[in-house]
Amino acid sequence: MSIERRAKVQALLGGAAWAALLFTPIETDFLRQITWLLLLAILVIFPLGFSLTGPYSSKNSSSILYKVALFLQPFAAAIVVTAFFLPKGVLSGTFAIVWLPLTLFAAGHGLIQLRERGWRAVFNHPAETCLALAPLYLPIGAIWLLASRLGTQPLGFAEPIIILTAVHFHYAGFAAPVLCGLAGLHMGNMKNWQKSIYRMIAIIVMLGPALVAVGITFSRHVEAVAGAVLALGYTGLALITLGRVMMRVNGTLSRVFLGISSLAAVVTMFAAAGFALRGTLPALSIPQMVTVHGWGNAIGFVLCGLLGWGLKRAD
Repeated sequence: MSIERRAKVQALLGGAAWAALLFTPIETDFLRQITWLLLLAILVIFPLGFSLTGPYSSKNSSSILYKVALFLQPFAAAIVVTAFFLPKGVLSGTFAIVWLPLTLFAAGHGLIQLRERGWRAVFNHPAETCLALAPLYLPIGAIWLLASRLGTQPLGFAEPIIILTAVHFHYAGFAAPVLCGLAGLHMGNMKNWQKSIYRMIAIIVMLGPALVAVGITFSRHVEAVAGAVLALGYTGLALITLGRVMMRVNGTLSRVFLGISSLAAVVTMFAAAGFALRGTLPALSIPQMVTVHGWGNAIGFVLCGLLGWGLKRAD
């Protein structure tokens, strides 16, 4: 069994485990929903998304890191799940920290890919750069996961912001650039103006999650602008997928999932833009954002998108 196929089996088994966790007393009240979103990323989104970057990686030391990260995923994920059944503190943090080295392996794979292509590839080959850069966000998400389970308050933030930040870097940081990169690889021959549009969207998708995090930490105005621009970039990605990419993909079921993913992105990004510009425009509360944007983004945009690419028939 190939490493990519085994990763998809891991994602399937992780999905079954995640569904079982919905009936367990993990966390309480509002934090329970956010925890479910984070564990979905750890159990399903990571192995499914990371496996889709494999066929485009070179056969060198980066492929070793790629294989190690996917091999360790089910074991690390099981230990992280255990952390959420323990009270916050040192013991829970000890269990949660195992996700960090796995994400460092994944990030190392991405760094080697970027170094091989050269930093100019960000502009010349944005699709491949999206796939290489996506894992670099994972260690940041792992650090915030650790902070959440330790019960600490880094930079003065408290829950639910801490665990929401971990969720942010797993979905917006990792999964969205993977989807953007895969879409770019399947756009076919493009005219110069189409290449320019895709390049701009890719840059927004790659840099947007970091700028939003910087804004939340240091400047409300930066957060507003970065959040609105990131929502615009995701909407552009959805429109490109619907208008150009989807019909180039083999397999009816794959097209259906990619269509659902794109439509979900448009809806959830309206909510995200409104929240980023709160105070200027009517906005949802954080619990409402988790319901509308969080679940819509995780299941509709990301999971359906990755399933669409995973089910794509060979050309």
